[in-house]
Amino acid sequence: MPYYFRIDKNNACRVVIDVYSFSTVEDGRSVYRKGRPLEWWVDSDEYSIIDMDKDVHKHFSWAIYQEANFCLEDQSGKTSHLASDQQLLSLLRVSKVVKFIMTVDRCVH
Repeated sequence: MPYYFRIDKNNACRVVIDVYSFSTVEDGRSVYRKGRPLEWWVDSDEYSIIDMDKDVHKHFSWAIYQEANFCLEDQSGKTSHLASDQQLLSLLRVSKVVKFIMTVDRCVH
């Protein structure tokens, strides 16, 4: 049974992620992954950035030296990095649909 059937409808929020195209390495070869939008329902009280990363990873894979980065676009078109689970939960609680941009970038450690 899909996860969204277990979500309390009062806490349900639609997450929409525009995954940008990216290049990665698979089996020693350079591979181009064409981006596309993804969307699903989540519980606005029980969702995290790691959950979002895992949900995207079901559709896209990237190399171990790469990471997914989620950004928000404000009404003026300015983007900002999604910084914490608290920020994510705040966004989910105030809107029934939350949109993100996802890029795959080299890990910065």
